[in-house]
Amino acid sequence: MSRFITPFLDFFQKATDAPMAYGEAAALMAVSTIALGRRWVNIGEGIQANLFMMIVGDSSVSRKSTSVNYAKKMVNFVEPRRVAPNDYTMEALMKWMGDPLEGEPKGSKLKQNNVSIFSDEFGTDLSRMTAYGPTMQADFCRLYDGEDITKIRITSSPLVVIRPRVSMLAGAAYQMLQQHLTAKDWTNGFLMRFLYVGPQYIRQKFSRQPSRPQLEWDIAQNGLNDILTELNQPVQFGQPALPGLPHTTRTWFGLDLSPQAQWMFDNLNNYFDSIRTTLSFIAQTYIERFKVSLQKVALLYQIDEDSTRAISAQSMQKAIDFCGNICWPSFQVAHEKTTSGEFAALAEIIMNVITAAGGSVQIRDLARQFPNNRQVVKVIDHMTCGDLAKRKKVVVGNSVVETLELTA
Repeated sequence: MSRFITPFLDFFQKATDAPMAYGEAAALMAVSTIALGRRWVNIGEGIQANLFMMIVGDSSVSRKSTSVNYAKKMVNFVEPRRVAPNDYTMEALMKWMGDPLEGEPKGSKLKQNNVSIFSDEFGTDLSRMTAYGPTMQADFCRLYDGEDITKIRITSSPLVVIRPRVSMLAGAAYQMLQQHLTAKDWTNGFLMRFLYVGPQYIRQKFSRQPSRPQLEWDIAQNGLNDILTELNQPVQFGQPALPGLPHTTRTWFGLDLSPQAQWMFDNLNNYFDSIRTTLSFIAQTYIERFKVSLQKVALLYQIDEDSTRAISAQSMQKAIDFCGNICWPSFQVAHEKTTSGEFAALAEIIMNVITAAGGSVQIRDLARQFPNNRQVVKVIDHMTCGDLAKRKKVVVGNSVVETLELTA
C-alpha cells in the first residue's frame, strides 16, 4: 500500500492543473531525497536511490515550476537539511556538501553529502554550465555517480566530498533547452543521466486557482514522515551464527530484486536488445542509463510501500509503466525538439557514426538512427557535394542497397 506517492497525487490533483506525470515525478523525487544513502539496490556495488529528473514542457502553461516546488516544500517539511541551495557555483556547492551538517561540530563526519537540488528554472543552471564550460557538467556526472571528489585550490584548502548522493529535479521549457543546448550536448554523459517527464496529456485548466487542499497535504506529509522513520529504524537480518549470539542489525542497507521483479526486468532488457537496431544513435546510447534509472524508480516505489522487503513485482511494474510510458517518449521528444535545426552539430554526429562503423553505413540505417530529422538528407547532400563522402550501391544478400562512404 502506498504511504506517500498516492496521497501526494491526491493532493496534487486538487492543488494544480499540471499534468499528473509531473506530480508522479515530484513524489518520486521526495522519496528519493529521504532515501539517499539509506537504501540502494543490491546489484554490483549498489544502485543508489538518487535520480536526475527533468520535467519538460512548453513555457508557462504546463506548471513545471509548480510541480518542482511542491516536491521541494514537502521535503522541507520532513527533512529540510537534505534540500540543497538552488543558487550556487559548483565550487560553493561542493564546499557546502563537504561541510558538517547544521548543528554538528566542526570536523564531524556527518556531512551534507546526501542532498537534492530542486531547480524550478533549469535555464539558470544551463547558463552557469555555459559559463563554466564542460567541467561543470563533468562535476555533476561525478556527483550523480557517487564518486569521491577532491578539488585542489590554489588560494584555499581542498574541496573534499566523500560518497556524495545527489538527486536533482529540474523544470525546463523546450524553448529554454533549445536556447542552451545543441545536438552535441546529447553526446556527453550529463543529459544521458536524466529521466525526462513530459506532459502525456494536458488537463483542463482551472478557471481560478483553488485553495490549498490542506487535509490531503497533511496526509501525504505524514506518509513521508512514516517512511523516514522506517528508513532510520534498525532491522534484524537472518539468524545468529551461533545460539546466544545477537542478530545482525542494520539501519541502512540494500534491497534485492525479488525473483519475479528480476524476471520482469530481464524481459524488459531482452525487449530493448530486440529493438536496439531500430533506434536512433542517441537512443541506443541512452538505453543503458535508462535501464539503471528504471531500477532506481522501482526501488523508490518499493520504499513507498515497505523499505525493509525485496523489490516486488508490483514495484517493478510501476517503474516499467512510469519509465516506459512517460519517461522514454519524453526523452525522444526532448531530444528531437532541442536538436532540430542543428545542422553543423548533426553533421559532426553523422560523421562520427560513419567513422565508428568503419567508414561506411547504409543510408537507410542513417535515416533509421535519426528518425523525424529532416536535416539528415541535407547533411548527406552537403557531405557528398563537399567530397566528404560518396554514395555507393552495393549488393547485400539479394538486395542492392545504397551506402554512404567517407572519402580518404
